[in-house]
Amino acid sequence: MNSNLVNKHIRTILKPFLVENGYNKITDRNYTKSVGIFNYIIEIKSVGNYFTGVTGWPPQSICLTSGVFCNVIKPWHKKEYHYQIANIFSLDQAKYKDKLKTDPEKKRKDILWIDESTDLEQIINELKKSIQNYSFAFFDKFINKSIEDVIQEYEKNSNDNYHGSFRLYYLYKYQKMEDEAEKRKIIFIEEGKKLGLKEKELLKTFE
Repeated sequence: MNSNLVNKHIRTILKPFLVENGYNKITDRNYTKSVGIFNYIIEIKSVGNYFTGVTGWPPQSICLTSGVFCNVIKPWHKKEYHYQIANIFSLDQAKYKDKLKTDPEKKRKDILWIDESTDLEQIINELKKSIQNYSFAFFDKFINKSIEDVIQEYEKNSNDNYHGSFRLYYLYKYQKMEDEAEKRKIIFIEEGKKLGLKEKELLKTFE
């Protein structure tokens, strides 16, 4: 199965639906909508050749991630989510999955099988259904979540760690809590040094 053909069906069926729902940063397999302090991201990925070699799923088979990024925090990596779920699919693909060698792979519901015999229109409509049932429901949980809520979550769970301190630095800066931000910057540098990183390198992270 050619990835260009898969992308064509995504553009034809899925893209108009997501545009209607406010997603305006678009590539063939990535859709983003920004509302307030959050970016809502839908990412469609092929499993790829390595996964095929390990599991037996065809390489063009796809999975879907729904991710939320708090946009007041500087991105750590090109693709990063602060909250995320792997979408589930209800389409019955047992006749394909029975070909797989292991029971755990046969039972998976987070991948859609795509090979040369696949009805791509059916697959993309299943993506759309999953977005409606899972992505939008997940994203709705953030409608009333404030910057104070996000700070509280990270204060509770970061345990003075490396990544948590980096994120709290930007959250505090956004709230103009300069003293708290500086404390988190110091913790970030101290934790980075424990990982063998130099202070000069760590400081560049904030540039």
